[in-house]
Amino acid sequence: MPPILQAMCFTAIFLLSFQEILADSTNSLYKLDINLSGALLYYDGVVAPTAASSINYSSFSPGRNDLKRKYPHEFTKNPQDSPFNHGALYFKAAISASFFDILKANADLFAEHRGMSYGVNNYDNIAVFPRFLMSLDTSITLSDERLQVHASAGHYYYPRLYEGLTIYNMETQGSALSLQYGHFKIGYRKTGDLFTSIGLGINDGDDIMLSLVDFPLTATLKADVQYGAYRNSTVPILQRIHYAPRADITDYGQTASLGIYTDSTFRLYGQFGLRGGNSDFLARTAFVAGMDYSAQLFKNLTFTSKTEFRRYNYLFNYGYYNYDVDYRNPQVRQSPGNWGNTIGPQIYPLYAFERPFSQWAVFTEYVNKSVSAFTLNFDAKYQLPFDFFLKGGVDFNYIIAQDNETALYPFYAIGGGWEPFNNTSFNLFLSNKGMNLDKQYPTFVIFEKPFLNVAIKWNL
Repeated sequence: MPPILQAMCFTAIFLLSFQEILADSTNSLYKLDINLSGALLYYDGVVAPTAASSINYSSFSPGRNDLKRKYPHEFTKNPQDSPFNHGALYFKAAISASFFDILKANADLFAEHRGMSYGVNNYDNIAVFPRFLMSLDTSITLSDERLQVHASAGHYYYPRLYEGLTIYNMETQGSALSLQYGHFKIGYRKTGDLFTSIGLGINDGDDIMLSLVDFPLTATLKADVQYGAYRNSTVPILQRIHYAPRADITDYGQTASLGIYTDSTFRLYGQFGLRGGNSDFLARTAFVAGMDYSAQLFKNLTFTSKTEFRRYNYLFNYGYYNYDVDYRNPQVRQSPGNWGNTIGPQIYPLYAFERPFSQWAVFTEYVNKSVSAFTLNFDAKYQLPFDFFLKGGVDFNYIIAQDNETALYPFYAIGGGWEPFNNTSFNLFLSNKGMNLDKQYPTFVIFEKPFLNVAIKWNL
């Protein structure tokens, strides 16, 4: 549909719904919320990552022509500098405004001081960056049923497209449009630039989706069923430099997903994807299957878990790897261990350190190889008297690639803290997870021995 027709349709729906809103005197004209939050994050010292043959690491490219998957030997003995070695601090100011609960605007401003060792006014280690999201949510009554309309544009925090075969555990920018009538929903999703912001060889992504949402299966079970046609536009320069041209695959494809759930505590899901082309069918496919489960055991113990298995056959991800993304300044002369070089053309936000390891770019870097992965995320919290707590978590990833290439990433954290106010806490814990600024996407390094972490978080 041409943009002018889209705008006319949504304007007409907005005006019709606006008449209903004005007739309802309970709707307030506007709302404004301001939220301030932040954190101080520090880990005590650096212990060299293990060089044991049983554990491999994701690729590190000290030079543009070095695309080996394993870290060079000298790198494993000299782990590179990161903000958390020096006590990194970030602050977030969030403003949310709404008009008649229809039009909403969210503006977040982050300020980061990426290490106390770098000096108070070291501009190379200070970052300020924004996030914006505008949205419209409204509805009109048609034949005793509501037609729900959604439109949004801006930055999205960790959206999960379908059931997470491709877009998951990563930030995106773009737009979304959808119409829902009863359980039936049609939508369009535009995902902008995945080339320069993260190590994916994709310019833009477009998805047209048909869905059956919140469909009751039994008295307690519901289902989401989705079908989509997509286009992930590859980058011509990568096709010339890093990939041999192929006429038997296209940028277009189809996908289908199913999610079965009871409420927020249980979800069983899966997604299948097929890239367009006329080559081998199985080589162009990928899938993910998993389960989310959370519960409260006894009175004070809560836990959440996610278990997944995913498989990408080699032509599904063909052309989607971009190694030319820097989270350090490539123009700065590298001091030993890259000391003080924590910001490049792209920035690795400090808050992203707390997301899980698995993301699409982990698997696209296995160029011309099929790859499978088993992932387990588990977090538990036990509430103690006087607002103290114990907490632990595991982020376990086992990757098996073609030619028997394997990689194991068993991240963990265990400790406790004190939460005197809601969303304000003081945390001490041991972890083997470190920040990795030397990849072409935000990721982590794994250390041979755990080290002490200190985290002070607030949300006002």
